[in-house]
Amino acid sequence: MKTLLEYAEKFIKLHIAVIPIRYKDKRPAVSMLPDGKWEDYKTRLPTDTELQQWFSTRLRNIGVVVGWNNLVVLDFDNLSVYNKWLLWVARKGGWAQVIADQTYQVRTARGVHVYVYTKERELNRKLPGIDIKAQGGYVLVPPSIHPSGAVYTSVDDRAEILSIGTLSEILPAELLATSAENTEFQNPGIGAIVAAKRATGNDPWESAINVPDPTRDMIRQVREHNNLLDWFPDASRTSRDGRWWRAKCPFHADKSPSFWIDVQRGVCGCFSGCTSKPLDVVNLYARLHGCSDREAIFGMLNNWS
Repeated sequence: MKTLLEYAEKFIKLHIAVIPIRYKDKRPAVSMLPDGKWEDYKTRLPTDTELQQWFSTRLRNIGVVVGWNNLVVLDFDNLSVYNKWLLWVARKGGWAQVIADQTYQVRTARGVHVYVYTKERELNRKLPGIDIKAQGGYVLVPPSIHPSGAVYTSVDDRAEILSIGTLSEILPAELLATSAENTEFQNPGIGAIVAAKRATGNDPWESAINVPDPTRDMIRQVREHNNLLDWFPDASRTSRDGRWWRAKCPFHADKSPSFWIDVQRGVCGCFSGCTSKPLDVVNLYARLHGCSDREAIFGMLNNWS
């Protein structure tokens, strides 16, 4: 594990200020600070001499000052809220998923800190289950020790702090709207929406997570535009009603047709065991092209254009 001094130097190299925090505490070690105040370090980096004085001992915690280079920390109160965020991210995909997977994160006593840089200056916000720490404050980093005795630890010590444009790229709009009354938003309509949500007791996280999954709609579109029989031009009908068909299996050297197709349900499979479960047109495309179902959806959609 890195020492306090090594962690401090890591952030200094990123041009982010650090301050000394009392051992097993969250309050600044004022006796070590000029005039007993830490606020100086909102606008200047500590010197090498100060770093040596503060962090040459184990009996200290270390705080990182937010706001430097638009550094923002998402402070998830507990793992339940963090997991809801991960579920939302999985639905959203894109850059939000990259941030969740790769940006620097710290396990805290109860939850997780997620570090990002933003393009523009962000505001401090209090969201349901998350504190957005963007200006005028600090957070504890490894190897600090929480008053409870829990040790702050990096999820991946090699991870870098990644950049985003705005918080709306990585947080649900429903969640960000709840901070409207506590920030500089001037739109009275937003305030009315927030008040209405609070009055009805709706959980913004549940609203965000339970929105229709756009990928599901894509699957419906793909199924509607792709007939399984189009993939098997030599298939022969095996039932009078035209529901069942048979073709040569594309997954093994099939001398006699052993691949069944049910056009009513839109699924197919191999009698010889090449398929462990019935395949729909998305699964079939993915299997034939050696890709994931998600990649198959987008691949098939792109083929229409």
